[in-house]
Amino acid sequence: MKKIQSPSRTKLLGLPILLCLALNVFAQPEQLWKSTFDHPIQWLKVAPTGQLLAGTKKSLLGIDPANGEVLWQRDDLKGLIDWQRTEKTCCESWLEEFVPFTPYAVLRIFSGANKTFKHSGLPDYLKLINVLDGQDMWTTQTMGLKHQYGYFFLPEIGGMLIYAKDKKKKKTVLVVEIETGTVLWENREFFKKRSPAMFPDGEAIETIIGNQEPLFDTEETMITFMNKKAIRKFDAKTGELIWETEVKAKEVSAPRNGYAPMILGENRETLYAACVKKSLFKWYGIICAIRTSDGKMIWKKPVKFKGGVTQMQQAANGLIVKGVSIDEEGLPKTDKKPFFALLDPVSGKVLWKKEYTVLTGGSDFVVRDNDILVYAKGKLLTVNLLDGMLFEIGKDLKFKGKETPAFIDIRDDGIFLQSSNNLMLVSLMGEKVYHAYHEAPGFSWWEKLAGLAGSMAAASYLKTDDISGATDFIFAARFKATINLETYTYMLARIETGKKKKVGLVKVNKNDGTVANQIILGTRRPTYSVDEYESLLFLKSNKREIVCYRF
Repeated sequence: MKKIQSPSRTKLLGLPILLCLALNVFAQPEQLWKSTFDHPIQWLKVAPTGQLLAGTKKSLLGIDPANGEVLWQRDDLKGLIDWQRTEKTCCESWLEEFVPFTPYAVLRIFSGANKTFKHSGLPDYLKLINVLDGQDMWTTQTMGLKHQYGYFFLPEIGGMLIYAKDKKKKKTVLVVEIETGTVLWENREFFKKRSPAMFPDGEAIETIIGNQEPLFDTEETMITFMNKKAIRKFDAKTGELIWETEVKAKEVSAPRNGYAPMILGENRETLYAACVKKSLFKWYGIICAIRTSDGKMIWKKPVKFKGGVTQMQQAANGLIVKGVSIDEEGLPKTDKKPFFALLDPVSGKVLWKKEYTVLTGGSDFVVRDNDILVYAKGKLLTVNLLDGMLFEIGKDLKFKGKETPAFIDIRDDGIFLQSSNNLMLVSLMGEKVYHAYHEAPGFSWWEKLAGLAGSMAAASYLKTDDISGATDFIFAARFKATINLETYTYMLARIETGKKKKVGLVKVNKNDGTVANQIILGTRRPTYSVDEYESLLFLKSNKREIVCYRF
């Protein structure tokens, strides 16, 4: 199954004093515990292990989700923000994310944060802590690194690739062992004359965030494409360069900017990579096929397109390519008509190529048997892999609230589509099985996206058989609870209470669209977090109080 996901996180829940206002058909969620803390709560977040983290202006707390007791307290980590829930660009210290399949959280600490003077431009460093006991694992500060420019997890070797400046203000790349903080290797020449040149959000900050993630073709070798000049293969444990293949792209082929991620072909023997070039004043896109063993080009010459490639996937009968036209800055134009093509993976020959105006603004594609499936303009359309012919299999599937699906999943019982406030199941024949819509509370786009991600982001931690490390028992136990993720999703919505509508959380069954539960929030921007594995809601009910519900 193929899933299309948007960058997002979850927003939820309710206030106990207003539970009586919920619709009568729903029972009051069971309150499991209530705890009062010394300082006002700023944010809440459930770790993949189930522990609840709470940030205050005075400390960072680790809370037992079973009873609300404080397991540990870090006063030196006061004033952290939850970056993924806070729309800010200032240099405050924040909780960045969790390391998948570990009990570790990544914090970004700014040296001048929480002080009265302006701290913009002062050094920042990464710190890993164990959420089970609150203890530090390691920090890039002791490595002499300043100004972190992004990182990638390398789970294949239990490592983390970090791009930063050292004490001498020289840019460097390190690979660090996550468990110990041991530097496996460092390469100061990694980006010499090969800058990643990524400037997010218009800021003049070089970063690899949103760039091509390293792909492992073996258990210990990784292929990178984070600059315009070349694709390179390294020994991930030693940093030894194995091969380098020049591509000389005009722009960095970063997925953040809409370019297609690299993919590996069958048996990981072939790498497919897309980028853009420029001839005089005209942009065009190319795809090249590279043999992973030695870096040699497989096709006589790269396949050239009039537009930039935004998605690739290998199917049984060829390499599927989707792309759009390119603007004057070399970026894909998502509002223009897309093209689809099928390539022979051995020769690179274009088996068929089509442009479809009707698919303008459509979703990424998923593959079902011999068809490419796309949602666009309230319709489900398929492109036949044999000849490129377009067929309509479902119409009148328009989402309400001006939303479009950010998530598509082909299931045994049909095609499931989801946005922030819409759920829809369509039969494999294109008939609408159900459409559930719950009016959005009128939040900003950032907050609305946050309402969609819980069911998607949470699942990414556990939907794998590769569960290893000292906390096997924790993840194994939570893995058994994935039935909750597969069955339910949560939406921030306006809930009717008599003649009024108030902001609340709705728990919806993804199989039939029915509402399993709902709760009034009591405040327009609640502070909460949900453990979707265990169906637990943690709500800041007043400035210093957290209530836990079975929801």
